[in-house]
Amino acid sequence: MRRSATTRMTKCEVAAAEGMMGCHRGQRMSKVILDPELRGKLNGLNEPVEVCEPTGETVGHFVPEELYLKLLYALARDAVSEEELDAAAREPGGRSWADIRRGLGGK
Repeated sequence: MRRSATTRMTKCEVAAAEGMMGCHRGQRMSKVILDPELRGKLNGLNEPVEVCEPTGETVGHFVPEELYLKLLYALARDAVSEEELDAAAREPGGRSWADIRRGLGGK
């Protein structure tokens, strides 16, 4: 049974998502505050951007929030089998995606 990005994630999916982000309980992702000039260099934050050194060496990639969440959710879903998802879905409790994001420092 596949769930949409708006449904509650199981404990198994939460653990997979946190691990894929390099975040573990209590850790947070670094944050950069954009000024208008940097925002413009990132193409208005509407599409993926490769971030490079002046030499042209890639140091990372920026992806807009919506795409980031879709990719993260897809990675988390692929990290567990259908059997594990079904077993976790039968467990009591769980957290909403909004609650998980808040716990990871998101909005």
